[in-house]
Amino acid sequence: MKGPFPWPGSGHAGSRDLHASAAAGWLVTATQLGYAAGTLLVEPLGDAYDRRRLIPAMLLCSAVALLGCAPAPSFGILLVAITLLGVTTVSGQLLAPLGGDLAEDDNRGSVVGTVGSGILTGILVSRTISGLIAGAGGRRTLYVAPQALTRRRPPGPGRPTVRGLNADRCALRNG
Repeated sequence: MKGPFPWPGSGHAGSRDLHASAAAGWLVTATQLGYAAGTLLVEPLGDAYDRRRLIPAMLLCSAVALLGCAPAPSFGILLVAITLLGVTTVSGQLLAPLGGDLAEDDNRGSVVGTVGSGILTGILVSRTISGLIAGAGGRRTLYVAPQALTRRRPPGPGRPTVRGLNADRCALRNG
């Protein structure tokens, strides 16, 4: 999971790879500025547009930004790609309101709390895992590994679709 926190490997180890040790702090700064821009410009779109479509679009943009970070041949290109990555990481901030929208009135607070704690747990666990990956494989591995791990599987027998889950939920609520 990504977020407003600097990725391990973006500091000293990443700077050695790009021959830019004095400017390595700009990677963290660019990510933070991108995240701030995403919070200011993209997050409010969740109130105007359907979050169920906006979140996957932001995750796709995040995947593209990650793929741009991995092969970055220069510090400048990595700086641009990591700024775009920061902008697209606000999809996590859209999950809690989506959970609240999808929950029934009686347990809305519980659902939003569960989603929020899941996001925080994901951030903490991912920081630990990404530190181990960066230590073992270098900074480029951090940008390629998520792509390799998140292959989309088509729905099949026993794998419900979102449309099917929503239909079941509506049937339970109206039935």
